[in-house]
Amino acid sequence: MAHYTRNCHNWFDCQSEMTIFFSLTKYDLRMCTVTQACIDLGNTGVNQYSLPGWLTLPATDAVMPYTCWANTQQQPFVIVKKTSAVPAFYTRLQDFGKNRLEWLTHLRFSGFHFALLGQSWLYHLRHRQSSLAERYDQKKDINGKIMRIREAELSEQYKGVWRLPLCGVSEQAYSNPYGMSVEQLLEREEREQQKSQSPAYKRDKEIMEKFAKRKKNKRKK
Repeated sequence: MAHYTRNCHNWFDCQSEMTIFFSLTKYDLRMCTVTQACIDLGNTGVNQYSLPGWLTLPATDAVMPYTCWANTQQQPFVIVKKTSAVPAFYTRLQDFGKNRLEWLTHLRFSGFHFALLGQSWLYHLRHRQSSLAERYDQKKDINGKIMRIREAELSEQYKGVWRLPLCGVSEQAYSNPYGMSVEQLLEREEREQQKSQSPAYKRDKEIMEKFAKRKKNKRKK
């Protein structure tokens, strides 16, 4: 669950200001939402973690099994038993969000079942954007490409294995749109980066920009 009522400036403020929420019961949480004293993030999109009926689930029900996965961008907090069946994090994705998304995709594709804790919840405290998130924005394009390749690799690796289906949609086959491995993609990106830093490349780019600007000015006349 993700509810908050305070505009916290850092996690220390959030911790002190939200201590009261740690003693709330599920009924208190429900009333807090109904009276709009708490703000529900909507249970949509990437926040679609809860299931219908969770707030009124009997205390005897410890978990609510998922019958489908809300969407491919889900990044919920999960608890898994440490065994050899649990995959490691993918080392090529070390930045904000995508490593967790790839890991959850790996769990789902390899046949893991998921269930929502029936009598427990957590608070995701509001915070400012971190420097890690800012660096992620700079690598958003390459990380997105890596993720597309990984989806195709995992889909092929676990072909024929049962997986929790997506809710309300038919999951299409995952294909590699780049025709290369992640390692090959990163090598190509590194070559392009080195090329963009060369004096000859910078000179050619400046010349092209000047011609483009001159052509644009002629059109205006």
